Amino acid sequence: MATCQIGSSTNTHTSSNKRESVSPEEKLAGDKLGLSMRKDAKYPQAWSELMAKMPETTLVQIIDGMTSDENEFRAAGDLFLKFARKLNKDALRREQAQQGAGEVGAGDAAEEARILKQRRAEHLKNLQALATAINRQ
Repeated sequence: MATCQIGSSTNTHTSSNKRESVSPEEKLAGDKLGLSMRKDAKYPQAWSELMAKMPETTLVQIIDGMTSDENEFRAAGDLFLKFARKLNKDALRREQAQQGAGEVGAGDAAEEARILKQRRAEHLKNLQALATAINRQ
């Protein structure tokens, strides 16, 4: 059995048993990688730009949670992801309304679909690399 130390949490992996313990930080990182963002998003600025759109009360809740225990850390991360998903959903609805009004061309939609497919493949590759790195430790 191999044990790796990441931050303040310990992960245990067994090669014969596929069960593994993932820290809240790793789970949150995986969830963030799976989050859809604009096609022109630049990281890590994209996270800052997203937080700049948050109401102050939400931002304070997230900051407080990120400096607390594991449960509050995870709750703060979930709150961040929930807010990001809501913004994405609202943006998608606006875009669909524009498409319905004929403001966005079919070429734009095809380009968006291609970029989204490419980004999802990249996110999957990153998640697989993360899983492989964790399993090696």
